[in-house]
Amino acid sequence: MVARIQVTFDCWNVHMQAAWWAERLGYEVEDHHDVVRTLLDDSVITPDDITTVGGRLAFAMAAAARDPAGVGPRLFFQGVEEKKTAKNRVHLDISRGDLGLEDAVATYVDAGASLMAYCEHPGHRWAVMTDPEGNEFCVQ
Repeated sequence: MVARIQVTFDCWNVHMQAAWWAERLGYEVEDHHDVVRTLLDDSVITPDDITTVGGRLAFAMAAAARDPAGVGPRLFFQGVEEKKTAKNRVHLDISRGDLGLEDAVATYVDAGASLMAYCEHPGHRWAVMTDPEGNEFCVQ
């Protein structure tokens, strides 16, 4: 059996993070409108548990993005009260594709990421970056 992978991010703006990562990776933000409507109608959740994003009902403290081809891991964003304060123990490594490293970094910076450092190991060079909420990721 092949296990499916989900990477979960703690964050304070779940919908911004889901949209930001979906745009960067060519993913789709999951539409939870129908599920939210059913849970709301069945009184499983309350109006305090929901929000509206792009005119659609959404969970207030959860969002997700997925690879439309079904190959990459699902990204899940769960709301937490506190902002990030320490280094991630797990991070994403993202291929730069056909772009040069500096061009790939510039693309992420233009989209709101921050460059922390360029790193090098014999035969390999990469950039350590942070997303808009400070979660580390690497571009290789």
